[in-house]
Amino acid sequence: MAATSLQALAPDREVLLGVGVSSPVVARDWHGASYQASPLAHMREFIVLLRECLSGDTVTFAGDYYQVRKFRLGVEPGERKPKIVLGALGEGMLRLAGQEADGVLLNYLPASHVSWCVEQVRRGGNATIYANIHVGVGDREAAAPRARYDLFSYAVVDAYANSFTRAGYGDAIQAIRAAHRAGDRAGALAAVPDEMVDAIDVVGDETHWSAKRSAHTGTLALTSP
Repeated sequence: MAATSLQALAPDREVLLGVGVSSPVVARDWHGASYQASPLAHMREFIVLLRECLSGDTVTFAGDYYQVRKFRLGVEPGERKPKIVLGALGEGMLRLAGQEADGVLLNYLPASHVSWCVEQVRRGGNATIYANIHVGVGDREAAAPRARYDLFSYAVVDAYANSFTRAGYGDAIQAIRAAHRAGDRAGALAAVPDEMVDAIDVVGDETHWSAKRSAHTGTLALTSP
């Protein structure tokens, strides 16, 4: 409803409706929500149902995970519909985004890992590639402690840990998680290497920022159709 209402208010604008499964740590431990045992199957069915609901038709749906009876939007959709964008990290979810979604959102990636992600999406289909790029113009040394904390907080989440490992930071991830399990927060933060900070949470002067931005956008341009 919210996405369709926004689209009705801005019929000439592109409205992106983001969806994703998150992870057990974020959903269950941080927010007290349940986490499904079969995230790929759940998300595939959810996108199919969501697309039917966005059509404006009356929807009755009986799936393995979701059941809907006679749902219809309260806002009459126009010719343009909100686009479904799936946040994805792993091979299966990236491929699912290519198959079923209009777009995929990449996040917390070094530029060097974007091409692998796009390859997985293309194995599924032609979803548009979007990416969150974490950059700031400022004092790199002053920002580094917060950047290390940011990366540490995601490195303890399995899905992100696996993604960081695929991106080439496996040794660092093992050290971060070992220190975290031992209750050594300072050690976990210290285990986040400079090269990981500089590749993912980019902070520096304008020249440094522009160079990193070009690396990311150039990679996307080379790997997107």
